[in-house]
Amino acid sequence: MRFRLSALPVCCALLFFISAVDGYGQQLPSFTIGIVTDGPIINRPETVSIFKQEIVNIAEEEFSVSFPENLTREADNTVAGINREFDFLLDNEETDLILALGPVATAEALKRRNLTKPVIGSLVMDANLLQAPRLDGGSGVTNLTYLDIQTPIGRGVAAFRKLVSFKSLGLLIDERDIQGAPGIARLVRDLANEYTMSVQLIPVRESADDALAGISPDMDAVIVGPLWRVSDDEFSRLSKGLIERKLPSFAMWGKRYV
Repeated sequence: MRFRLSALPVCCALLFFISAVDGYGQQLPSFTIGIVTDGPIINRPETVSIFKQEIVNIAEEEFSVSFPENLTREADNTVAGINREFDFLLDNEETDLILALGPVATAEALKRRNLTKPVIGSLVMDANLLQAPRLDGGSGVTNLTYLDIQTPIGRGVAAFRKLVSFKSLGLLIDERDIQGAPGIARLVRDLANEYTMSVQLIPVRESADDALAGISPDMDAVIVGPLWRVSDDEFSRLSKGLIERKLPSFAMWGKRYV
């Protein structure tokens, strides 16, 4: 699973921060970790548990970690809500380190320049699109590190065009990701100009029927991004609808979309 693989580099980032801590002697250092998600992760509800377990596993015999329930914060699918949860964790005296577990939470972390606690952004899918800070192999921002998983939409379009010829393309993207990354609208214009085609950005929430209804009748093909709030049943309905419309489809994220 991609999430499990992504958890390992995050754990390495944790070790980087924690290795700077000295003075514990024979006692294992202990750290309290806060987590903020963009909102419900309906398509993979086990995501938070996977990250917690991987962190615990890699921490074994090196340091101890805890994840108090009140410090695992699920936001409300809005940028404002995500920042409220960030502020809560930054202000909470218990929190030693914050894990931004979501693309929008990570994007918001990248905007901050005065972090009072270490923050790890776990899901940067396109560092250029988010204008992620970079300096000498790191972020260049005190207390900020992030994982660039390098799945830019432009690269997906280029790969898809090698398989299928199309002049109009639909991008099915979770609505909260679109709202959290205004650069996506600019990217759509750039893709349309680069490939001389029409590109339609289709916001998706929970409903397969709504997603299908948003696809223009003249669309030649679609790219499916990570649809965090689409359940397995709804995703099956979406897949069936795309097949019925004979729309070639390209998945940007994980085996679930194949």
